[in-house]
Amino acid sequence: MGDKITWSQEQLKCLLETCIEEVNKVGRKGLSMHKDSWTKLGCVFKERFGMELSQKQMKNCYDNLKAKYIGWTYLKNKTGIEQALEHLMKVPIKPKIPTIPECVEKLQVLQLEPEDPLRLAAYHVFGGVTSAREL
Repeated sequence: MGDKITWSQEQLKCLLETCIEEVNKVGRKGLSMHKDSWTKLGCVFKERFGMELSQKQMKNCYDNLKAKYIGWTYLKNKTGIEQALEHLMKVPIKPKIPTIPECVEKLQVLQLEPEDPLRLAAYHVFGGVTSAREL
């Protein structure tokens, strides 16, 4: 069971739909679902896909999707929908790749704080910048 699972779009959709259905029916336990809800989700996956998954595997998938959504929402709010979609699809919408000075200029327009995670990530992505202060 410790193997990493590659989830298909259909499986992810099933996971999210079943989680939504269970939360609407039963509610939550803190930030997660009740143990019985995870058990039901496991039964649904066994029935539909022939997969036997542990609660940990399903929760890891759910938590990863949640983290991606939170990150995407943050990125969308900071940079706009177009850049967020580029990040989500991992395929540039515009064929032109921006230069380091263009990226620095865009980051300055956003007026991000020096310790902002997006600014720090940009520093690491565009390693050609000699100092984080240039960002």
